[in-house]
Amino acid sequence: MVNITLSNKNPCSQNRKVTINIDTGLCRFTNNREIALEQLINDADFIHPLIHEPYTPIKNQMFHYEYSTIEELLYSGIFVYSRLIKAEKPHDCIFRINPSPLFQISPSAKDIPFSINRRQFAQETISIHQLEALISHLSQFKFVFSEAIIVDSQFTIKDLPLSIDGDALYTTDKKLITLLKTPHDFSRYELRYINPEIGFGVFSKGTIEKGEIISFYTGIKTHSLPETRFSFIQAQDCFMMKIDASQYGNITRFINHAPKHNTSAQSTFIEANINSSSHYLNGLEMIVYSATKKIFKGEQLLVDYGNNFFQDEELFLFKTNGRLIRTDRKLAWSNSQNTLNNLKIMAIYGVKKARLYVLLRMLFIFSLFVSALGLTSILLR
Repeated sequence: MVNITLSNKNPCSQNRKVTINIDTGLCRFTNNREIALEQLINDADFIHPLIHEPYTPIKNQMFHYEYSTIEELLYSGIFVYSRLIKAEKPHDCIFRINPSPLFQISPSAKDIPFSINRRQFAQETISIHQLEALISHLSQFKFVFSEAIIVDSQFTIKDLPLSIDGDALYTTDKKLITLLKTPHDFSRYELRYINPEIGFGVFSKGTIEKGEIISFYTGIKTHSLPETRFSFIQAQDCFMMKIDASQYGNITRFINHAPKHNTSAQSTFIEANINSSSHYLNGLEMIVYSATKKIFKGEQLLVDYGNNFFQDEELFLFKTNGRLIRTDRKLAWSNSQNTLNNLKIMAIYGVKKARLYVLLRMLFIFSLFVSALGLTSILLR
């Protein structure tokens, strides 16, 4: 059952608000008066843009919407609900929403500062293509660095929320849209390799002021994706979709966890310095990361993932001295062989420091081998 609530845009009408029950086709006003949906659509007394959106009946009830711009993406909620209102059999409707080939997914950023050591500032940069290839290799699935929020899903009325505010489908924020369109300067941050369990972390290359927006949390919004460490469940979204950054995402994908507030005043654990907040553009829920305090050069950006995240995941916390601790207060032990394997992969994709590390390690092992041969020859004389 889907209920759509609409406010009357006719200032002269006494019927200020109505709730449309898509299942029954009945519309109930605030005074409990009910009329048929068809009657509401033809009623000149009640005015709302969702009722008057253009509609062409389709025999197979398969509604396909493809968007090429952000504005067209934000229209997707209006597209779906306006058709549900006018469809003869709404429960038979199938909706397919996806980006067109013209929709810009790739970022404008060319390079990202990169370090193979979490304690060392980045002394080199890697290209977006290098990063994509590296993360794809390490994660065993294709990763695309993307600044776009992508809706890509096929669904029916059963996947939608039980109630929807139809007015919210037309509510927008010009500043947020401008921010969504503006390429972000990711050269202000650097990626550092932490360990095989955590992967990478995001560190500041300069001062970030309190309240400063870092970026949107980008990824794919869909119904069908499994829950991953990179996914958010967006219950207030007009499609009730999840957003997942495992295969598409920007630098916010690599921001690690820290609690918002330490329970002890003398705690040696680092607190979160980034906040994730939900904003709504035409009914679509967007997540924005912003600084909760002044962040200085070299500090790691950390956000609270929430308690639900760690129901199936082991909790790691960062200490103020940079060490990583498990929830059982044991030092998180990093498998040196896995670290070496990851550094070899980084070397394959052109990370200079990783290549140098692997080369020096090979030379060291070779020198030990030569020394052992020399010692053996002396003993055999």
